[in-house]
Amino acid sequence: MNSLKELIGWNPNHLEEVNETYLQHLWWTVKTAGWLGIVIIAGLIHGLIPALLADVPDRLVSPWVTRFLARRERTGQAAKRPLEK
Repeated sequence: MNSLKELIGWNPNHLEEVNETYLQHLWWTVKTAGWLGIVIIAGLIHGLIPALLADVPDRLVSPWVTRFLARRERTGQAAKRPLEK
C-alpha cells in the first residue's frame, strides 16, 4: 500500500525539480485544466449525439498528450518518476 504522501503526490521540492517558477507552473496547470475542460464538454456532447463532433475529442487530446509527454521529458520528470503503463 502506498503512503498517503505517495497517494496525493506530495513533493515540496517539485518546482525546483522541474525547474519552473510558481507562475510558470500555475500557467501550465491553468492551460491544461482549461483544455481538458473543453475536451470534457466535447466528449459529453459527442456521447449524447454520436454523429456530432465525431473524432473531435480525440483530435483535441492527441496534441495535448504530445505536449504533456514532451514537458515531462524537458523537466526531467519522465526519468525521475516514470508513469506506470
